[in-house]
Amino acid sequence: MTWSIVAHDAASGAFTVAVTTCAFAVGARCPHVRRGVGAVCTQSMTNPYLGPAILDALERGLAPKAAIATALAGDEGAGIRQVHCVDAQGRTAAWTGANCVEWAGDMALKGFSVAGNMLSNERVVAETARVFGAESRLALPERLLAALDAGEA
Repeated sequence: MTWSIVAHDAASGAFTVAVTTCAFAVGARCPHVRRGVGAVCTQSMTNPYLGPAILDALERGLAPKAAIATALAGDEGAGIRQVHCVDAQGRTAAWTGANCVEWAGDMALKGFSVAGNMLSNERVVAETARVFGAESRLALPERLLAALDAGEA
């Protein structure tokens, strides 16, 4: 099981990725952040080239949906990939391949996105998004942890 949040804090300009999974060394292949550009998380059967390719596309001015589409265009394994991102304007987009292990899905909202696969049901993503969106009074690290805790529950 894997689920994650990518977010942009408009007040500070910070980008963040928080991911929880049963896979080892997730930090080496899932989160991708570039100052002033955006945050990306690649998961499911990860392709390590997707994160930098999406960030490059965002830096060139593409919208998140187009950036993801451009990066996936040459990926023969797109059906087993899951990726989501947020840019410096708070725009988000997500891709969940049709062949990701069930339950798999995403919620791309203003300023943040949540995506997951191999989950018990859609409530994991929905509750993670609900709590992250509702807890804006918390500092960003605590907000991320509260949202992931809610998804786990």
